[in-house]
Amino acid sequence: MQDLVDHISAATGIEPETARKAVGIVLDFVQKNVPPETSAALIDPIPGARMAAASAAEDEAEGGGSATPGLMGLADRLMAEGIGMGSMQSLGRAMFEGLRRLAGDGPVNAVAAAIPELEHVM
Repeated sequence: MQDLVDHISAATGIEPETARKAVGIVLDFVQKNVPPETSAALIDPIPGARMAAASAAEDEAEGGGSATPGLMGLADRLMAEGIGMGSMQSLGRAMFEGLRRLAGDGPVNAVAAAIPELEHVM
């Protein structure tokens, strides 16, 4: 997980703690929007990723979420962490590049197939 956070931070200039929260938010979104076996193939190979997603889900349940569904809700959650709309595309590209390196092309491609709207940031 730290490798992914470091990669995102270096590629985007986002502070490491914010990058860590962003990873959790995106992985929580993935878990909620793709079949369980698809999310598991992406998340399970990365130590700490499941915990980051669970932490983001807990924060959302405690009121840190968005009433807006889908990708706009994801964007709302990321903006609440201080990530502007202008940074989201570079965040997404860096994150999915890192996820491909850590989990492989297959799981990332399966997520893209399940959530086609993500493709423009992959």
